[in-house]
Amino acid sequence: MKRRKFLQDSALWGAGMMIAPSMLNTGEDMFFKISLAEWSFHKALFAKEMDHLDFAKVARQQYDIGGLEYVNQFFKDKA
Repeated sequence: MKRRKFLQDSALWGAGMMIAPSMLNTGEDMFFKISLAEWSFHKALFAKEMDHLDFAKVARQQYDIGGLEYVNQFFKDKA
């Protein structure tokens, strides 16, 4: 076996081993939860394509995210 071929094969094998765990989804919950910021929808909210009071429903139903970060700018006319 030539040295160059050995190095190429070793690099490919190493890269494959780094990628493999992500392909083996065990279905277990991760040790952390993510949240969604309301600002992620700022274009739709400013264009009135979405009501900011529906943010929680959209986050849960469409993205299955329970952690929310509200933006006070969208509450200024609600107080």
